[in-house]
Amino acid sequence: MTKQFSLNLRYLFFPFLLAIFILVLIPKTIYGDSNLILNGAVFNKTLNDNYMPSNNEVVLLHIIYKDKPVKTFQENINQNGTFIFSIPLPEKDSKFLFSFDYHEVTYTTESLYLEERNYSQYIHPIEIFEIHQDLSRINFGESVMVVSGIDVNSQILQIFERVEIINQGLLTYLPDFTIPSEMNFLRFSLPETALNITFEGDISTGDVLQVDKGFALRNSILPGKYELSYFYQLPYESEETAILKSFRSNTDSFKVLIPTWIGGIESEAFSESSVLTIDGETFYFGTLSNISDGNKIEIVFNNLKTSNIYLKIKNWINGSGSYTLVLILFSITLVSIFVLLIYKGKFSKNRVISNIPEDLSDEYFDNLMRKIVSTSLQSGENNQLLKNYKGDISEINEILLLMFFRKHSFLIKEESYEQDT
Repeated sequence: MTKQFSLNLRYLFFPFLLAIFILVLIPKTIYGDSNLILNGAVFNKTLNDNYMPSNNEVVLLHIIYKDKPVKTFQENINQNGTFIFSIPLPEKDSKFLFSFDYHEVTYTTESLYLEERNYSQYIHPIEIFEIHQDLSRINFGESVMVVSGIDVNSQILQIFERVEIINQGLLTYLPDFTIPSEMNFLRFSLPETALNITFEGDISTGDVLQVDKGFALRNSILPGKYELSYFYQLPYESEETAILKSFRSNTDSFKVLIPTWIGGIESEAFSESSVLTIDGETFYFGTLSNISDGNKIEIVFNNLKTSNIYLKIKNWINGSGSYTLVLILFSITLVSIFVLLIYKGKFSKNRVISNIPEDLSDEYFDNLMRKIVSTSLQSGENNQLLKNYKGDISEINEILLLMFFRKHSFLIKEESYEQDT
């Protein structure tokens, strides 16, 4: 029994040592004895040399936790451009990145998980660049416009545009804000009636300015290629609608695509037009190349589906037409009330009729009223009923109407009748 127990302890000893190695020695290798050690250097790629800081310039270290706010530390840069951080051990599933501000531009490293490698033995470079403010050095590569959808009931096209932005060389573009009137920003055109614009892409769109017939970015542009995508809605009134596309920078190529089930496209500026099939869907396609800054082209979307008359009226009412409709109904109501008051007032006047015969009894008039309802006074039978009275027929009509109003609560329109000859 004792020998078997000692063998069991021997087998348990090796897993115990392995657990100590995993829990103690490996964290020490990665994180140091009690702190996380991270090293880095600021490198100026424009000058191809380490950055030589002035006094008290700092680098920021950002620890990004999974379910807690970001925590930030800072350290001064050494004269040779290097820096070192020693911070309390963060959680194992957190990330980190460095940032450094230079010439009003913030440069950052990619974010990395802390447990990916032995970071105490690795130098993290922060690459920075000198700046330029020449907007003509920023070009567009391939620019694409796609009609991605249609709402026939509302008569609205869904438009997607993607632009490739190119800053060649080793200088960061920084917009010049000293002369706001010159609008020295990266600008993009939009149709005049564009609605509900949204953005996404490689470049931050936090500083978007709405400008005449488009928008502008106040962002700095680092050397390299970047993509900016934006989406908007385009209302249309009929089966054909035209837009004006302006190019604010030199552009390598511009392509327009629209699914054949939505409609077609045409433009005199297209150097090529064709039909393409992409992933089983057929598109009308138009393109042009080598577009100069300031060039403008007209694009026509045709054969668009439109809603029926009922839906057009409904959309008009739901839109600005509702205000016009309310005004029209209000005006009609006022006119109707005014006419009714005049009409009612006409019959409310007291009439003075002379020569009313005394020998016409109520029973006699009751018989006449029944005849009036079913026939005309111009009939021979009614004239026979009035043969005992030789007065003017217009006066007889007034007598009958007055008696009719006396016996009935509703109004009838007063009419004149001529006696049969």
